[in-house]
Amino acid sequence: MDLIQDRKISCQVIPLVSCNKNITCHKKLLKFSGCDTEIELILARSACFRTPVNIQEMTICPLHRERLGIGWRRSLRQCSVPEELSGHDGTSKQKAERGCTLLQSKLILEATEKFVPVGSGKQMFYVLNISSIMLESYRYESNCNDLKHFYTGY
Repeated sequence: MDLIQDRKISCQVIPLVSCNKNITCHKKLLKFSGCDTEIELILARSACFRTPVNIQEMTICPLHRERLGIGWRRSLRQCSVPEELSGHDGTSKQKAERGCTLLQSKLILEATEKFVPVGSGKQMFYVLNISSIMLESYRYESNCNDLKHFYTGY
């Protein structure tokens, strides 16, 4: 019983909007872009690609903040792009060269219903496969900078 009470005390939630750690080094380490704040990073890694209207009411515990924020690490060193978009088979995945951007993560989820978190490894060759498939089936409401951002990650 005491252990449960101790956990509740040590796991006090904080407002999500108070999350303001610098994520610059984390982005450079994993070679990805698209998130500028810790809040955006946490939301994107939760498959939430738009700022919720009730963000002021949202809270997060320190453990999830660390696991979804700058404490997150890739579980694989290979490309995480799903087979239906990447063209690679499950037996010969390529080594990841960069991290999946915010836009790429969102488009992969929309196209395959498989979530690939921001920063997950990807092979640059497969970005072209993703973009050609997505350009055929998806009309962007964004400008050319978003497309450049999609291809390069910067």
